[in-house]
Amino acid sequence: MKLLQYFYFTRSERNGAVLLLLLSIALFVIPELRYRMSKQTSADAASFLAEAQHFRALTGAGESLQDQNNTSASTLFSFDPNTASLEQFVSLGLDEKTARTICNYRNKGGQFRTPEDFKKIWGLKADDYERLYAYIRIGGQEKTQISLAGVSEQAFMFDPNTADESTLKNLGLPSRTIKSILNYRTKGGRFKNKADFQKIYTLDEDDYVRLEPFIQVTTELAAPPAMANPTRNPFKAAPTVVNINQSSAEQWQSLPGIGETRARQIINFREKLGGFISIGQVAETRYLPDSIFQKIRPHLSLESGQLRQININTIELEALSAHPYFSKKQAVALVEYRKQHGPYRSVADLSAVIVLKDQTWLEKVRPYLAVD
Repeated sequence: MKLLQYFYFTRSERNGAVLLLLLSIALFVIPELRYRMSKQTSADAASFLAEAQHFRALTGAGESLQDQNNTSASTLFSFDPNTASLEQFVSLGLDEKTARTICNYRNKGGQFRTPEDFKKIWGLKADDYERLYAYIRIGGQEKTQISLAGVSEQAFMFDPNTADESTLKNLGLPSRTIKSILNYRTKGGRFKNKADFQKIYTLDEDDYVRLEPFIQVTTELAAPPAMANPTRNPFKAAPTVVNINQSSAEQWQSLPGIGETRARQIINFREKLGGFISIGQVAETRYLPDSIFQKIRPHLSLESGQLRQININTIELEALSAHPYFSKKQAVALVEYRKQHGPYRSVADLSAVIVLKDQTWLEKVRPYLAVD
């Protein structure tokens, strides 16, 4: 009887026991319910985000998603950026805005001379440039892909006497070698054959072997025979010192290897240039062999004189294109930028023009430029 008393509960005790049981059940059930509800909410949120991303892509707001789709759907093929159509640029995976920028650049006289020029297009993404670089063919020129020591470079025919910094860089040459080549030419050096290119002291032998098949040195005009011109005196007196900015044709002809034709060519080059600022510039005269220049160099002098400068705010396109240091592309860029943005405040403003940003070229041409 006493044992049963231990299992007897009053009404208040029974109510407490029931309440405790309900609390225990709640402690186990509520966390499970919360987990299931949160999982369902996450799934719903993912579905909502997917719908939102799809809507943004359709309206143009989902730019990153659209770029991925364009890249995956694009077809890569060889193309010339100077002639490719708007539709072809889009087929290559470029967005229509960038494609129109390229076409407008060409319509205003712009031209791509090297594959690296394509990178200068405003709005072209770096990823697109890296993706398309191997397929760029300028002027239909075939390029040979060469792999050396695990490094791939684009090799193509080039003249070491005229190749600019961008061209040499595209050939895979290091900066120190490019600088040596440009300095050699600035000081009057000329490459007369392929073997001369190997004499650049910073040029690695591997680079020479790799590029040797693509070196194409422009053939120099042969010097006229000593007696070809009957008016020349084969026993003329020893040459005197010639002032390169003021000398006449007759004074030039007093130098060894300089006849009437070469004297006229040097003077014409000097007039188009606006005057010489260094003796080495004489070597830039067309068809003047380096061997002749080296002979006459000890007899040349440079005296300070008035250079004929170009006013970049008033010069016309045709006159600017005639300057030896301006290509047609550079002349068009200078004039068009002036029309769109107004007069240049200083010569340094030219660095804002993409086509004219090359610092080596700017330093070379700067003495011949001026503003109002």
